[in-house]
Amino acid sequence: MTKAGGATGNSRRRRLGIGRDDRYVEDGAMATLWSCPKSDCPPTETAPLDVPASGEAAGAESEPPFTTDEVAALLNVPLNTIYKWHKEGTGPPGYQTHKESQYRRSDVVRWLAEQGFTLAVCQSECGRTYTRTAFKAMPGP
Repeated sequence: MTKAGGATGNSRRRRLGIGRDDRYVEDGAMATLWSCPKSDCPPTETAPLDVPASGEAAGAESEPPFTTDEVAALLNVPLNTIYKWHKEGTGPPGYQTHKESQYRRSDVVRWLAEQGFTLAVCQSECGRTYTRTAFKAMPGP
């Protein structure tokens, strides 16, 4: 089925998703739902929104930086691994503020892109950022 055009025959199409994951389904066909990695966040018909690899989206630096805990959760690694990487100068680049390390979102996005990963934002209730592969497509109602 192509995205171009309108209704075909007696069937109608409806749009699901955002960006590269736009999908059109015939009315009455099963929709795709996207499950968020956060267990209490309900599935949604709207696909996760990819974070630009450049980190240069409007207002990207106005967002608060990631904390060490957030980077560890995002990368699914133990907190001690993040501390080790920071000490060794490997992993996503971070900076010290008082006694805590912080990570510019654009630096984390860029580092993940260099590692072959893409970040995406949940379009359901939580609105949190995860690696793209953490989201799962599943059959809808």
